[in-house]
Amino acid sequence: MFDGLLQAIGLLVLFMAGAGFWVFLYCKRRLERWRYYGVAASINRFPGRVFLRRLEEFRWLKGERAGQRVKTFQQAGFEDLGGFAVHELPGARLFALRQASSGMIAVVHEQDELGTWSDVMLFKPSEPQPIVASSLLKRAHFHLLPGDPKLFEPGGTVEQLCEAVGKAAGRGIVGELLTAEGFQSRFEQAFALAVDARLLQPLEDYELRRLVRERGECGEGMEESEFDSIKRALPVAINNELRLVCVAQFLRETTLAAVDWQRARDRIAVIHDRTPLHELAGRMIYGVFWTKRVRQRLRRFGRHRGAPRQLFAELNGTLPPWDRYKKIGEVSRPIPADIYRAPLESEST
Repeated sequence: MFDGLLQAIGLLVLFMAGAGFWVFLYCKRRLERWRYYGVAASINRFPGRVFLRRLEEFRWLKGERAGQRVKTFQQAGFEDLGGFAVHELPGARLFALRQASSGMIAVVHEQDELGTWSDVMLFKPSEPQPIVASSLLKRAHFHLLPGDPKLFEPGGTVEQLCEAVGKAAGRGIVGELLTAEGFQSRFEQAFALAVDARLLQPLEDYELRRLVRERGECGEGMEESEFDSIKRALPVAINNELRLVCVAQFLRETTLAAVDWQRARDRIAVIHDRTPLHELAGRMIYGVFWTKRVRQRLRRFGRHRGAPRQLFAELNGTLPPWDRYKKIGEVSRPIPADIYRAPLESEST
């Protein structure tokens, strides 16, 4: 009897040890998955749209370094267009100048994450994207800029930036002579187009490796298994980013009253056709707000065939009226998507 008790205790200990080991491996895999997703998401983590606000009383936020850059451009024959705040980046400022003889636009940036740097741009009248030469030091940051072509001149001087843009433009080409308002409009448009292209054009493996290394997330000794995990996580990160950009685009286009948007903004669900509907209840899915009832429905939904936008509209139609999501609009860029608002508390009671 005593031997039987010892055997039972031994089996119990082995079972507990096995269970503990399984929990350890499960948690380890979950943490690694979150880590690789975080690395993949960091590559494109930046506003999807920007709105520039002209500042009549302009001042830099971080000292005189940016001011010195402005003076250098002034000494090179550039005249002031004005300073701007960036609505989506409270810690950012930029100052634009114009060289009338060439049409080149100089932009001095100050931003919390990216630091202080200078760009020289040339907008051709018939082209939405400017030629851009930038003094940014990291390609991972340069990756986020608008421009076509984009010329990477890390630490470049005023002369080097202007020379690079002039060569790319071609002999005798003068850029569009922009006012402050014209620059604001053209820059916002170019930024939006660049974001759309960046999210929709797949990266080559060598580009992805370089961006990950420059982000400093995995170091120089990144193993092949780590790279494969990051590459697998990238589509999820991009699809999340696309949902956030669709919201930003919706705000650019909507006629929704400000008070209605304030009520809806924290209860938005963006549905596009790049993420299967059954995956939208996952833990790494952003850009959607789910009520408890809808999350449960999605988890039981299974792998139904069909376009996610159509499937969600059908699923939503089966809910009681007080639990239904209200479609408040749709966008066509960066990809077609439907914008819904979850029922408000007053509507679901």
